[in-house]
Amino acid sequence: MQLVKYVFNIRCANGVLVNNLKINGYTREEAESKVRQMYRYCEILDAEETQIRAQTYSYDDVLDILCR
Repeated sequence: MQLVKYVFNIRCANGVLVNNLKINGYTREEAESKVRQMYRYCEILDAEETQIRAQTYSYDDVLDILCR
């Protein structure tokens, strides 16, 4: 199973809108659960799946970054 990034737009319990909230999860349900733990009693207005951009570095790249 692959980790996926979800982008949420939510309305907090006090009415404040939070847009572009990014949460990682293996399923949408898991990501929604994480949102509800952080923002109790929120209303999820919209959610969409995005790709996680993985960047890999070689050993030489890491040494170059550290030795600058």
